[in-house]
Amino acid sequence: MRSRSHVIISAAAILAVTGLCARSFGQAVTQSVSDGNWTSSGTWNNGVPAASTSGNAGSGSGAQIVGSNTVTVDSTGDSATFAEVGENSGDTPTLVVNGGDLTISDPAGSNGMQILNIGKAAGSNGTLTQTGGSI
Repeated sequence: MRSRSHVIISAAAILAVTGLCARSFGQAVTQSVSDGNWTSSGTWNNGVPAASTSGNAGSGSGAQIVGSNTVTVDSTGDSATFAEVGENSGDTPTLVVNGGDLTISDPAGSNGMQILNIGKAAGSNGTLTQTGGSI
């Protein structure tokens, strides 16, 4: 017979895995393909990133700034479900925030956490330069 604490721990583990699967499989990811403005579709390989809407996991997209690309935020309303600056070993990308705002929000897909990774992978050297605006 299972104890009450064992059942609670099992339920918590199932919820944690379910949350991870929603974040891993439910969201679109778009990577930088060139230097450019956050809001320019030419900067990204899968459309301009956007935050989730209405707490709906998977409705937005995450941003990965890779290679040696520099992506600039200088307008209001820029967003993503998560942002990673330096996804791969050897990456040296830069995120520049010199005005406007960048909102990182995926309340349903990442259990309410806002995720901004700078230099995510071992051997990557992501840079964040902020001279104005907000994150």
